[in-house]
Amino acid sequence: MRVASVELGFDGIKNCPTEDIYILPESDVADEYWLVEPVSCVVTGLDTAPLRPADNVAVIGCGFMGLMFVQALSRFYTYDLIAIDLVEQRLKLAKSLGAKNTYNPKEIDASELVSELRARQIDVVFDCSGKGAGLNLATKIVRRGGHINLFGCIREQVTFNGSEWHGGAFNLVSSSPGAKIRDTFPPAIRLLERGHIDLKPLVTHIVALEDYPALLKEATGGEGSYIKGVVKAM
Repeated sequence: MRVASVELGFDGIKNCPTEDIYILPESDVADEYWLVEPVSCVVTGLDTAPLRPADNVAVIGCGFMGLMFVQALSRFYTYDLIAIDLVEQRLKLAKSLGAKNTYNPKEIDASELVSELRARQIDVVFDCSGKGAGLNLATKIVRRGGHINLFGCIREQVTFNGSEWHGGAFNLVSSSPGAKIRDTFPPAIRLLERGHIDLKPLVTHIVALEDYPALLKEATGGEGSYIKGVVKAM
């Protein structure tokens, strides 16, 4: 029997109260693709966004978390699903996972990018970038009265144009884990079980513990093929 635990996502194996243990369903999916905790964070992000049928939605930042949003949203009921990232390889992956349109801010003039995206009348923006520049872009491209879901953790001071925010009349919600409105592990497990979120294309590296230093070096090395790594007992 395989289990997922709230505790296991952070601290390894330890004693846990029974309410923090979840039994995984019988499945042919290998253990390394049952990363329930990050999927549970995506559930919180989806729960806190006012998504409606045929909404136009943008995802800024197509790392591991952003690409899971692309997968889930492509199976929701979005109309125009837009992925934005600085790494072309990630945009190609986003396209294969369901994004209808992709944009690389390095490949297009900033004002042209904003103008083109605003013309798409984007209802909801998920900012998964973790950067002030990502949040500022979100405020410029969301339609007037739209919704910005601040998912990525921004670890820097951010300045904003108060007039632009006031005139935009948009709503902004932080969807950090503390914002969850329900127990997110059961729906996360169901999303993985049904393949609505499939981690096989996203777990790009599976290594033994002794190879962890090399994995860490590649993960922090820039624009490589790395999306998500799993360290397991071989």
